[in-house]
Amino acid sequence: MKRVEILLAGSLLWAQNYLHPTTGQQNTYSGGCQVHTCSGNYYDNGGPAGNYSDWIFGVYWTFCPNASDQCLRATFTSFNTESGCILGTCWMFYTGQPLMGEPCCYDWLRIGNGPAQNSPALWWGCGTTGPGTVTSTHSSGCLTFIFCSDDIVNYSGWSATLSCVPCTRQPAGNSDCQQATPICNSGGITDVSYGPGNSAQCGGCITNENYTNFYIFQPQGASGLISLSVCPSNGTDDYDFAIWGPFGTNDLNTLCGTLGAPVRCSYAMYPRIGTCGSTTACTGMNTTASDVSEDVCGDGWVSRLNVTAGQYYILMINGWTAGAQGYNLTWTLPPGMTLSCTPLSQPVVSFRAEALRGTGVLLRWNWDAARLAETDQLTGWAIDRSGDGGLTWQTLAQLPTEITNYVDRSPFIGENLYRLRYGYADGRTETYITSQRVEWSPAEGRWFSAWYDADQQSIHIQLHDGGQGGEISLYTIDGRLVKVIPIQSSPFLTAMGFPITTPGTYLLVYRGQSIVVPVTQ
Repeated sequence: MKRVEILLAGSLLWAQNYLHPTTGQQNTYSGGCQVHTCSGNYYDNGGPAGNYSDWIFGVYWTFCPNASDQCLRATFTSFNTESGCILGTCWMFYTGQPLMGEPCCYDWLRIGNGPAQNSPALWWGCGTTGPGTVTSTHSSGCLTFIFCSDDIVNYSGWSATLSCVPCTRQPAGNSDCQQATPICNSGGITDVSYGPGNSAQCGGCITNENYTNFYIFQPQGASGLISLSVCPSNGTDDYDFAIWGPFGTNDLNTLCGTLGAPVRCSYAMYPRIGTCGSTTACTGMNTTASDVSEDVCGDGWVSRLNVTAGQYYILMINGWTAGAQGYNLTWTLPPGMTLSCTPLSQPVVSFRAEALRGTGVLLRWNWDAARLAETDQLTGWAIDRSGDGGLTWQTLAQLPTEITNYVDRSPFIGENLYRLRYGYADGRTETYITSQRVEWSPAEGRWFSAWYDADQQSIHIQLHDGGQGGEISLYTIDGRLVKVIPIQSSPFLTAMGFPITTPGTYLLVYRGQSIVVPVTQ
């Protein structure tokens, strides 16, 4: 990935570029762990100025929102891939067989509605008529992009702007590591996952999250070898798993950011194809397996794990199948061992931010007293805000534990970053592991904001047009045209300014909307 610097109106703006991968990892078509973002630019592997490569065989990449009330949107500003299929489609060049639903294309892009490789297609095509604007309607809010190119001709590919829109989504539950569910006993667990949550947690043989649930458990009473099995509820979904540990703490704030490679991991494919993958839908750890990690060509089973009483372990179960319908988790423990439901040190379950147009930003959070140890007592919350991507922070409010919401009525125009801190009676403080990013504009449907800065003697303009561009016209209040300012169509351009030294009242007009700006000495 490359970061692009753009200098506009005297300020340095950053935009993240994402280039589509060309090869899959560990015998899969996955180009890498999913990206959680609500901004940036997405290109074919040639970038904004080059052509895509030959021989990209169905490699996919998933993008997901980084907030629980948002869905990802991709707006394509250019598109050009090789069309036609006189001699066969792209997939047939590799397999000799057409792919179900594949369009008549030599080089195609497929956009799936969800986080899985086989998510239902929202758009699938080639040529110069691209997808336009595509928005996820899936419970995860994710989009998955698959690209296929043959070995003969390549073109300029595509350019797309990534953003997010407010939407109603299925609650993430324990789909993120920091919301891991404590396992209280060795009884079976039946669960369903709806997406990859709001932050990526990939490592070892797990190349990508699809439909994940996280758990934390602590063996007690005895140490020894444990087994487990994960079987799909309907008998046909493909599930994978990974275990990290041992850890001396159950503080998810500390653990989830540095898990590294798991100590047990299976990403085996089901159903088996040829000699690759598993012949059964169940996966787990058993007495006959000798390997500790396996990719898609594994048999679904790895060796038992020798766990230590009193230590903590994190378990991730990952559903690969689109729309996976749930699973049953069962344990086999040695004599004398139990799994303790030790409270987690992080009491916060969720933290969300929502832009209220014209009002401010609503912050909400939930916490569970059962996650506190008996000796712990919360004393209150602190809300911090950053306008520079987290380099500096300002404390907006300090609240008692009884209050679990707050409205920031004076957010920055544009991007705001919020974090939640909380304190204990013994003086300790913690910060919730996931911060929240919110784009805010002063009014619903407002294309731009404008005001006069007396220190800089200039009118400042903040754009909320999503990069559409046009012209801003500056008039005196009696209707005399002073200046016309062209606005380039670019998602990077969010602010600009121009000097005004003559006092008076001015009128700015952009995309049919107007703002009156008084200018004083």
